Amino acid sequence: MSCGRIKRITTIFLTILVILSISTAQVCAASLQFTDISASRYDWVRPYIQKMSLAGVVKGMTDTTYGPDANVTREQLVTMLVRLMGWESLTSGKSLPSNFPRASSVAPWARPYVAVAIEKGIVSGKDFDDFRPSDAAKRSEVAVFAVKALGLGQEAESRKTLSIIFGFTDVHMIELETRPYVELAVEKGIMKGFPDNSFKPDEKFTRAQMAVLLHNLSKLTKVQNIISGVVQDVETDILPNVEVRLDDGTLGTYTVNISSTLIYKEDESGNLTKSELKDIKAGDRISIIASGTSAQYIDVGYGSTAPVTDGYTVEGTIKEIDLIRSTLTVRTSDNRERTYNIKNQTKVYIDGTSATIYQLASGQSVKLTVSETDVERIDVKGEDKVVKGVIRAVNRVTNVLTIENEKTDEYESYSIASNVKIYKDNRAADIYSLTIGDVATITVSGSRIVEIDAESATRDITGILMGIEYAKNPVLVVELDDGRENKYELDKDVTIRKNGKRAELSDLKKGDEVTLTLEYDLVTRVAAESVKRDIKGTVKAITFADKITVTVIDDKGKEHDITITSDTKITKDRKRIDATEIRRDYYLDMEVENDEAISIDVTVKDTHDVLRGTVIGIHENIEVIVISAKTEDGTREISIRYTSDTVVLKSSRDGARSHRITRIEEGNEIVAIGSYEGGLFVAVTIQDITFSD
Repeated sequence: MSCGRIKRITTIFLTILVILSISTAQVCAASLQFTDISASRYDWVRPYIQKMSLAGVVKGMTDTTYGPDANVTREQLVTMLVRLMGWESLTSGKSLPSNFPRASSVAPWARPYVAVAIEKGIVSGKDFDDFRPSDAAKRSEVAVFAVKALGLGQEAESRKTLSIIFGFTDVHMIELETRPYVELAVEKGIMKGFPDNSFKPDEKFTRAQMAVLLHNLSKLTKVQNIISGVVQDVETDILPNVEVRLDDGTLGTYTVNISSTLIYKEDESGNLTKSELKDIKAGDRISIIASGTSAQYIDVGYGSTAPVTDGYTVEGTIKEIDLIRSTLTVRTSDNRERTYNIKNQTKVYIDGTSATIYQLASGQSVKLTVSETDVERIDVKGEDKVVKGVIRAVNRVTNVLTIENEKTDEYESYSIASNVKIYKDNRAADIYSLTIGDVATITVSGSRIVEIDAESATRDITGILMGIEYAKNPVLVVELDDGRENKYELDKDVTIRKNGKRAELSDLKKGDEVTLTLEYDLVTRVAAESVKRDIKGTVKAITFADKITVTVIDDKGKEHDITITSDTKITKDRKRIDATEIRRDYYLDMEVENDEAISIDVTVKDTHDVLRGTVIGIHENIEVIVISAKTEDGTREISIRYTSDTVVLKSSRDGARSHRITRIEEGNEIVAIGSYEGGLFVAVTIQDITFSD
């Protein structure tokens, strides 16, 4: 049988079907005649109200009125979202949770819908605690509910960096916890601002605006009564109809009643405008609401045309992979985006090696072999590159990571190799430790991630401040607990506190103990504590230059370089003195903050040392006594030199008296007072403290 004869038989059959269904279509169309949207001022919203009414998502205020200017209440808003998402069947027999506050305030007809919305996470948190069902919904509240309905609540909560909303002149009026939801709602095309670049978060949302929002949501999710696909053929003569390749891969033919089928087409701004069947072309992506096979409503998406010729190839880069709808969108060399269906039998190859659909990623160079709008074969050129950015999603089922490339601001998805090396915050980690918002550098080989080096989006660093460098933004040099020195750039809006009080950068001093809060490698908060300590020791040197520095050797032999400032209080014998009066060998008792002296008490002190031990040898010929003395390092032998000037004493019950060296015996215990000269201890006084009968 020839193709032409088949076409004629099909046309005759469809003619019979359309005659049978035409009265039904007219009845349905008649039900759309809301009398209060016929005025020309409602031309902009009429297509959306008609679409959502036919889809069963919205209902009129009465049988003949829609109430476009009426405010949508919070319970009406939730009800419409539940219907749009295809959850109306779940409302049967559903009641509000027992712990739902003021349940009686919810209209009886709305309670099952609100109950489902609670189960699905649309109504949660403070909205659960204070639902206010009959209140008019504000624009910011609509954004929150809509984003949660799409299942994007977690993504909104994890958003750390926002950009779109800061283009609104009234961003300051958007509550902080609401901002990520408004950001996503605008980013996804669910909502948009006003011509004056405002968002008006507190403005009440009308039922007309709600119809537009529901239409925008319908483009992001599958709606039960709306059919979507790509046009394969259009018949405008004997029996007007469109043949469509549906998203599930099947072909469907829908008759069009020229007088009653509503046809609209999106313009460049995304607005629906009146159109005709002759304006629909093969390759257009369309949405249909049908009664049986009779189309009641059709709208054509803007810029979504795809060729339908059999046996051809398409080359370009992957724009998007929708695993839910099994579609692949490619940006071709002429900068047009085309969407194709991925089938179970579609073959995938990366650099000639068999692969899976999960190994494909946006941004890859691709060559498709296409039949009509179905992809028969996908050939991808493997990529070897390093990408730095922010992790936006981690699918642990398919092992796919999505990263926002910091150079292009584009979202890119890559399959994670089974032998991937993962590090987080400089430690070995696994895929389960990666979270949305982490800053990561990924190494891609053959289009697979082989290494991930991630850092927490927000983290704290503790250490000692070693200095401040001034570049484009100030940089703090911090010594970490492990002794390493790292540099950290300050955010322009950094908050600084020192000793529990607000402070300026100039208040930070070397030696401060600091805790830095980093967000995406920039310091957003500094908490500093001054380190005060007491240092006692003998002056080794004092220098006068741009600043006065005194070098002190403490009682344990450790050197300290301390700065003396104009505010340093210096006293000697209870009188104020100047730093120029400090001398070598003076003994200083200092109160120090970091490395700056707050106060100094100067003492001219006898700095002789004292040794005590047991005599183990006496060498008169070289005038040396050797003792065994206990020190901090243990017991050791120390040589003590004496001279003719050394005073030698002997302890007795009556006191100490003069003594001779020759009368000191081995085994006796002595105390020697003196100082080291050239590494040898020279005694000024030696006292034998062993009592004899």
